[in-house]
Amino acid sequence: MISQGTNKAGDIVFSPTTLTGRAQPFYVFYFNPDTKNIRRVRIHGVADTEEFWSRYGLTDVCRASFSPQHADSIASL
Repeated sequence: MISQGTNKAGDIVFSPTTLTGRAQPFYVFYFNPDTKNIRRVRIHGVADTEEFWSRYGLTDVCRASFSPQHADSIASL
């Protein structure tokens, strides 16, 4: 895990630097220093097929990079 910086709400964002194994969910953590609350968000469905891994020549470990400022809301779904 590494801190990717802060988002617009002031939360410190922690995320993995690598994704191991195919079709494995992973977590991103948001820590609010004012309230001392931590939120854990489960991410799944990213690069989760053998076809994806084969097409892009990925091996057992994939490096990951996250942008703390980008977030889509699913509230409208």
